[in-house]
Amino acid sequence: MNSIFYLPYYNYNDGNFDKDSDFYTSNEDYFAALKAEIDKNDKLIGSKMSDYQRGGSLMSVNSQNGQVYVYGQNPSQHQEENIAYAKCDGILIDENGNDETVDKFFSVIFSKDVAIYMLKLNIDNADEEFEETLNLWNDEHAKISSYGVKLGDDWVFKNEPKRNILVKFKNNADEYQCAMLENCKILEKNDISTYIILAERIKLMEYIPEESLNQ
Repeated sequence: MNSIFYLPYYNYNDGNFDKDSDFYTSNEDYFAALKAEIDKNDKLIGSKMSDYQRGGSLMSVNSQNGQVYVYGQNPSQHQEENIAYAKCDGILIDENGNDETVDKFFSVIFSKDVAIYMLKLNIDNADEEFEETLNLWNDEHAKISSYGVKLGDDWVFKNEPKRNILVKFKNNADEYQCAMLENCKILEKNDISTYIILAERIKLMEYIPEESLNQ
């Protein structure tokens, strides 16, 4: 099934990175702080997607503590954190290796079953942020998987990093519709553009205009 896949990411403002040598004493300190902020905003993204499913705004999300690490400054307070959506065209393939069909996809949605899919992505034409977000997710997956020998497969599966993936596709009436693959885990990366993922459930969404996703 030809699809457009969207991954949410934290949309940093370039103004947040003005340099002041008095605050962070080294690049290592700065990037450690930035990584901590990115880790924190992963939770914001998950919260954001849940808020949208309950009728919230796609444009922004309120941080509980409102802190953003600023290069060269003490953490500053902001009322809103911007969440944007990076896209990549691709094909949704079922667990048997066949192109997913619209009818079968709807059957999975209504069954509320766990679903396994292969995503064949057109990485060459993907948004830069999509590829960066996907690589970050896969790096987290690889780190968790590295503990498999010591802690066991059950521990690895329980602690796999999860992402929500928004899928836009055309139904049998040739009209765009959207669905959310919720709490997805990477099962395997076949190559740079092919991922096998497990979605805990799939929810049909109201149609989301392109301009809303690109804010």
